[in-house]
Amino acid sequence: MDAQEELVDKIIVEYGNGVKVVEATREHVDYIATNLRQQDITELTAAGHGNIHEKLVSSFESSEEVLVALTPDNIPWVIFGVARITDKIGGIWMVGTDDVLKYKIQFLRKCRDWVKYISSNYPVVTNNVHDKNTESIIWLLWCGAVFTKSFKIEEETFINFIITEEQNV
Repeated sequence: MDAQEELVDKIIVEYGNGVKVVEATREHVDYIATNLRQQDITELTAAGHGNIHEKLVSSFESSEEVLVALTPDNIPWVIFGVARITDKIGGIWMVGTDDVLKYKIQFLRKCRDWVKYISSNYPVVTNNVHDKNTESIIWLLWCGAVFTKSFKIEEETFINFIITEEQNV
């Protein structure tokens, strides 16, 4: 079995265009971390995460479920997960590579379903977004996020958001 075959051993769904969503592996995390899109690097750096690769590994390891979308050639382009904060609140997260732009239409068509799926064990999921990450803010609104408050880390502003079962339709 070659490396590409190992990356797609647990397919959750495969779409007609060849894009697959699978259970993420550490290899997927490593690939995404070394090919992260600039806005995710900027956001993670602004949040004080000095070693972005370590932060992604930590998020992967602390999450209850992590999924990754693969190109038709089995290249990871977006990874997302949810970690337990309390019995009723999950911490949802997502980062990607520049390939997100190649699959933008397919991503937007299916992303609400995946947010609903990944957060189904929690009445509320939450996280924070860098106020300069406008693409992610627009996407979060599309997914039903409600922005609750802003706060600063150093000189950078972040906005807390929540997505509830009722909003995630």
